[in-house]
Amino acid sequence: MQYMRCLHVSSLVRAELVQEIEQDGVIVRTAMSRGRGIVEMFTAETVPCFDWQIQEGQYRLVYLTGCARGPGPTRREARAYSGYFCFDQARTVLGDTGPERPVTAPNAPLAFGGFASDFVYRIVPAQDWRSNWSSLLGITSAWWALSWHTDAWGKGHVRPSAG
Repeated sequence: MQYMRCLHVSSLVRAELVQEIEQDGVIVRTAMSRGRGIVEMFTAETVPCFDWQIQEGQYRLVYLTGCARGPGPTRREARAYSGYFCFDQARTVLGDTGPERPVTAPNAPLAFGGFASDFVYRIVPAQDWRSNWSSLLGITSAWWALSWHTDAWGKGHVRPSAG
């Protein structure tokens, strides 16, 4: 059942982003991870790019470098886009989400979780899986990520190497 909800959400987000998918290489997909459904959007077919994910009671904002340089350089690079990791729009849709994770100590650099050496994220809880809020969150997040992508690298999937 959850996978069907994921398919529904991704189809609504795809319908909103038809032009960006066709012309700019945006990817919206539904997948399974650890036996649970996941909806995600990548701002480009190539990296670096921004991503968001809804999965297992979590809403994630993600930055992918595409270079396996280790977690330190990836986190430093992601901090250059720290404004992207703002959950205000998510809270507008979800209400009080609870604390952001990982916790960042006062006066410390923004902290990130990591999935792989080229993938860092920040999360908030998103416990209730209803397609109406998750669709709105997905569409809102898509435009947020695309605006950051355009500001960082321009439109489309062609941009300077992350080298």
